[in-house]
Amino acid sequence: MKHSIQYAHQGVWLGHNKPRVPLPTTVTCLFNDWETSPTRTMTIFRRYLGDISTICANNADDPPQHFLFEASLNKYKDSIREHASTSIRNEILPRCSPSHVVKNLTQLLNKRTSMALMTMSRLDTKCRMKNVTFATAMKRKLRLPIIKNHHEYKCKCGKRVDAWGDHSLGCWRNNKTATSNAHRDGLFDIFKRLLPVAKLIQSTGQVEKEIHNIV
Repeated sequence: MKHSIQYAHQGVWLGHNKPRVPLPTTVTCLFNDWETSPTRTMTIFRRYLGDISTICANNADDPPQHFLFEASLNKYKDSIREHASTSIRNEILPRCSPSHVVKNLTQLLNKRTSMALMTMSRLDTKCRMKNVTFATAMKRKLRLPIIKNHHEYKCKCGKRVDAWGDHSLGCWRNNKTATSNAHRDGLFDIFKRLLPVAKLIQSTGQVEKEIHNIV
């Protein structure tokens, strides 16, 4: 709706250094009275315009008209997406999720915990992840029980094993942090040198290092 109103009043934007293309009157007349129109669409749009413009505003004092006629399409889409995801993560999910899910929301919602499930090629059967490994990774992502009858097992540190594998992956007796970090940092440096030469990336800044607390 924002861009319909903007294009109706200012013309269609085709790019930098190009003049806007005006729309015919048969189209623009539909949006001339958007501030007072009693139609259901316009009424709903005006109802949420203030909240949306506040989320997308660079300045808290920017009026809704600034959002309508000045704000960047990509920027406001990113702002709304970030606001929605933050609200869901911080306000909605903690109220309706079990405690064992709430304390792991950061890693469950992080896109990197899905990459192993999606980025590996399935064309060559030799490169396919084993079913049991894929199932375990999927259960970790969806926060489903992995270990059956977990209450019957004890870790060698003396603590009970949980159904989701949290203790098994974080127990101090099984800690491989130093080795894991060495692999991570070594591969990070190698890829920064190798990938630009192979022309798989444009710059070394595109190589991302694995972040903490993502299992």
